[in-house]
Amino acid sequence: MIEVFEYKICNVYDKNIFSKQCTAIKQHIPNIAKDEILSDVDGSQLQIYTLTSGEKIKVRNSIDFGISIESDIDIEKYFI
Repeated sequence: MIEVFEYKICNVYDKNIFSKQCTAIKQHIPNIAKDEILSDVDGSQLQIYTLTSGEKIKVRNSIDFGISIESDIDIEKYFI
C-alpha cells in the first residue's frame, strides 16, 4: 500500500498563495517536472509535479476547500 502525505496550507482559495506554494516546490525539491496547470470551470486549480522516480505531488487551489498538497513522498524535509 502506498502512503499518501497530505498538507493543508490554508482554508481559503487564493491564487497568490497557490502560486507561492508551486514556486517553493519547484525551487526546493530536486529532479521534479512541472505538468501543465489544470483549471476547473469554478476557477479551482491543480498543479501536478512528477519526480524522476515517478512519484507525484499535487497542489490544489480549491474554491470549496482552500489550498492543499497531496504527495506520494514526505515533502517536509525539503522545507525545514
